[in-house]
Amino acid sequence: MSLLQDLSALYASVPFQWKLIGHCLIVSSWFTTHKDKFLLNYWTGFLGAFGGGCLSALILQQSPDVAVALFEANMIGITWTLCWWLINYSPYNLVAQVHNLLPVRMVSKICMNMLRAGIIAQRVNVSEGLYPGVAGAALFIGTIAASGGKLLVDLVQKLNGDLNTRAEIVEPGFPLRTGFFGSLLYWVTVYWLGVLKPAEGGALVTTIFVAHGIAADLTGRLLDFTEPVARALHAITNVPMPGLQAPQKTAKAPVPTTNGKTVETKKGK
Repeated sequence: MSLLQDLSALYASVPFQWKLIGHCLIVSSWFTTHKDKFLLNYWTGFLGAFGGGCLSALILQQSPDVAVALFEANMIGITWTLCWWLINYSPYNLVAQVHNLLPVRMVSKICMNMLRAGIIAQRVNVSEGLYPGVAGAALFIGTIAASGGKLLVDLVQKLNGDLNTRAEIVEPGFPLRTGFFGSLLYWVTVYWLGVLKPAEGGALVTTIFVAHGIAADLTGRLLDFTEPVARALHAITNVPMPGLQAPQKTAKAPVPTTNGKTVETKKGK
C-alpha cells in the first residue's frame, strides 16, 4: 500500500461521531458573542458548521447521495445542539475553558479538517458523476461545500450589523481560497490526470488541511499558504486583488507665490 492509502485508512478509522463532535465543538467556540440572543447564536453557528454542506446538497438535490445535514440523521442535529450548549452555556463556562486548552483545541480542529476535506471529496465525486469531465461543476460545488458556511455567516452578520471585516465574497480570504484549492487539487489528481484513486486524493487533501491546522495552532499564526499563489495569479492576470491597495499618485496642488502667480507642487511638501 502507498503512503496515501495508509493515511486514507487511518483517517477512515476515526469514527464519524468523534469527528462530528470535534467539528461541532471548534465551530461553536467561534460563535460566542451573542449568548443573550440564543437563537441567533445557535443558527449562526450551525450555518458556520454545516452551511456549505447544506448549500451544496440543495444544488445537488437531484442526487440521492447527498442530503441537508440536519435532515440526514438525528445524531447530527443532536450533536450540534449539545456541543453548542456545552461551549456557550455550561456551568462556570467549564467546557469552553477546557476546550480552549491547546491540545484539546488542536484535536477538535483536526476533526474539523478531516470532515472539511471529506466533504470536498464527496461533493466532487457526486459532481463528476452528474457532470462528467466538467471542471466548473466540480470546482464550484467543492468550494461551496467547504466554504459556503462562511458566506452564509457573513450574510447573517451583515444583516445583524456584526460583520467587522470585509465579507468573504467581497474580499476572498483563507476560507474560500482553501476550499477552492482543495477542490482543484482533488479533481486534478483524481479525475483530470488520474494519478490518484479517490481515497488517495482525499487523503492528500486531508493531510494538507490537518497539517496546516496543527502548524497554525502551534505557531499561533494563520500561515495562509494560499496568499502567495493568489498574489501571483492576480499579478499575472492583471486582475486587482481585493484587499491590496494600489499605490496612489500624489495629487498636485497650486501654491501661491509672492508675485501673485502659482506653481504646481505635490501635496505634503
